[in-house]
Amino acid sequence: MTAMLKTSLKLRNSWKYIGDEKWEWNAFIDDGNTGELNEVDNVEYILHPTFRNPIRKIIDRRSKFELKTSGWGTFELKAFVYKKDGSKIKLTHEVKLEQNPEVGITPYATPNAYNRSNKSIDVQLIEKTIYIGIIQLAKDSLKDYLPQAEVDAQKISYAIKNDIQTWATQLAVGAITADDLKFLLRGNQEIVEMVALTQAGIKAIQLDQFKESVSNLIVNTLNTVI
Repeated sequence: MTAMLKTSLKLRNSWKYIGDEKWEWNAFIDDGNTGELNEVDNVEYILHPTFRNPIRKIIDRRSKFELKTSGWGTFELKAFVYKKDGSKIKLTHEVKLEQNPEVGITPYATPNAYNRSNKSIDVQLIEKTIYIGIIQLAKDSLKDYLPQAEVDAQKISYAIKNDIQTWATQLAVGAITADDLKFLLRGNQEIVEMVALTQAGIKAIQLDQFKESVSNLIVNTLNTVI
């Protein structure tokens, strides 16, 4: 029997639009940093019957029992969470897939939670701080590519300025975590491509390390203002 227990566990999903009305998407279990995931033994997902192997068991706690798949339509996803003490919790979630933004993640908190955060964010200051921070990162690790890094830094800071307020608010109310934001940043075209640095012939490993540093910089900058 499925237990009717009070739980902090929620079923969430992330997505990436890959074109032709299709998405890659992942589902996972989140506990809002309460530690309840440590009590979970495994999760059984129930997909729409049109999926091949619609019942899938996941045992990897480190990935938050992440299910990776792809598809073209939304539906109500079910998950049965089996705990180490033998109890069983049923979770449901309407899978969210969007083209704008092409990469996204559903929040942990409910929409009403956003009303609890009324802090005004100086978007221009944050945009400038991120730009300066990226230049400093380039000075520390990409001295031979400073002109190209400045071009990409400007593009990145401009590309994310419309999202800064939203991300800061979501971080403030716990709707997304720092890891969630890093996922969203990996979907930002300017960060993914860094066209100027790529065209300059920078080594792939250097570029990947720089991208990771830029993502960490953006997350840390937003965390300081919430």
